[in-house]
Amino acid sequence: MRILGLDASSTTIGISLLSTKDGKVTLEHQEFYKPPKEGSIFERLSATKSFIKQKLEQLKPDEIVIEEIIQFLKGGSGAKTIILLAVFNRTVGLTCYEYLGKEPIMMNVMRIRHKLKFDKKFPAKEDMPEIVAKHLNIDFPYYYAQDKKGNAKLDKKTGKNKVMIENFDVADSIAVGLAYILVEKEKASKQCK
Repeated sequence: MRILGLDASSTTIGISLLSTKDGKVTLEHQEFYKPPKEGSIFERLSATKSFIKQKLEQLKPDEIVIEEIIQFLKGGSGAKTIILLAVFNRTVGLTCYEYLGKEPIMMNVMRIRHKLKFDKKFPAKEDMPEIVAKHLNIDFPYYYAQDKKGNAKLDKKTGKNKVMIENFDVADSIAVGLAYILVEKEKASKQCK
């Protein structure tokens, strides 16, 4: 089974492909896509749809799971930002629907993070790379910032290579796929009983 996880917004789309075989989950692919910021909204959506369609044809998932948008965040994003996020999220979802011939599975953030947490503490977005890595028993495949010459950018506070913010979107795409796998395992276990 090949599960494509997507964290789709207007700024960054996290993309991951997980495979399951004999109860083992493997991260097969991960990347991020930056939708264009220039052009009309329709040009930007069309470019994003074309990219996602190409990824679907390349990765050939059996199932697609998308992180559902947060519709309201007290003290957070305004209506304009949420509308733009929703339009990109649903365009990606429609592209997946057209590819699979069925609706992608939508999972909300709360359900995903509750499913993956290791203790009572609710994980923050910044915790997700290490949480998904622990579930998969891997080192998280971080992307690091580079300057125009390809040299590593250093974090001013730590002096280490600067981690790109897009890692959190990639981790969320892995998390949504993992949460789906765990939910399906629980369903199968209950049916066996």
